[in-house]
Amino acid sequence: STLSSTLDMFKQLSLISLIAAYNMSILFVENVRFGERQNLIFSIITSVASMSVAWAVPRRKLSIERPFPSFFNGYLVTSVLLQFGTHLLFLHLTHKLVFENGFKIDKFNYNARFTPNLLNTAMYIMRGEMDIVTICCNYRGAPFMQSFSENRALLIGIILSGLAIAVLVAQIHPAVNKAFQLVPFPNKKFQFLLGSYCVLDSLFCIISEKLCMWYFSREEKDKTKGLVEKDVVDGLSD
Repeated sequence: STLSSTLDMFKQLSLISLIAAYNMSILFVENVRFGERQNLIFSIITSVASMSVAWAVPRRKLSIERPFPSFFNGYLVTSVLLQFGTHLLFLHLTHKLVFENGFKIDKFNYNARFTPNLLNTAMYIMRGEMDIVTICCNYRGAPFMQSFSENRALLIGIILSGLAIAVLVAQIHPAVNKAFQLVPFPNKKFQFLLGSYCVLDSLFCIISEKLCMWYFSREEKDKTKGLVEKDVVDGLSD
């Protein structure tokens, strides 16, 4: 269970760091900054979700399957690259969508201060969605730790975070925009495409993670097959 949970956290931290690096390098050149209130709300959400992963309880029932023997392996590298590639694609599409709707950048200013604009708003929503999905789809859970449905703190946190992103995309009230330091979307098409990017990014990341887990875990299952009689394992209680 320790190997499995540590590997989950390594993957989550790798992806969150790569997404943050994009925001702090590429977007910084375009004078995009995130507000203090935005960063505070964002940090609270990700911290609660991360602690929920750390608080997961190991299963008492032994499993025939074994975790990956090392932290640096083909599964981790492939999964992280595929997920980050997906995130990078939708960040690029979001960036392109903003500029297609008339957004223009000023001359680069190193000392530029945060001012709410369309690019900041779109990237903030996408960044929030990506970090939530990163924590969600990279939590393995069973057969070594609590499953996703059994980890109530994580489940409730992910649901509430997902609803928060949906509310931001829906822009149900100007007061919500003011609280999160966001600006209104220019039209319904922009809103629909941004929401679609959030959904598609989530689906592609979950699918790529499940495919990597299925492909790379086959070898480990073959190695451990037959080491312990199934009747012995089934006889152990949780």
